Amino acid sequence: MRAFLVKKGTEVTAVNFKQSSSSKLDKKVIKRDTMYFIEDIGVDPLGKVGAGPNSNTIGGQWARQGLYGFKLPENTQGYELMLVHGADIEVH
Repeated sequence: MRAFLVKKGTEVTAVNFKQSSSSKLDKKVIKRDTMYFIEDIGVDPLGKVGAGPNSNTIGGQWARQGLYGFKLPENTQGYELMLVHGADIEVH
């Protein structure tokens, strides 16, 4: 099983799609090492899972920028997706 590690101190972008007519994007810093898996991917710059670089969506635009989008569990701020640049992820 492939795992994606986002290390403590990594700057990410949290996305809330329901905040307004467009998405709300907030810069965040990861507080502890966090592991994600294939089923957590919503945006994929490789185009194998989720919105890829060939998608004509906002997810496709993020994928073309080299960003992975990981689906987040329900939280009090309403963030649904976390964008992380592929260079900031360790694949295990």
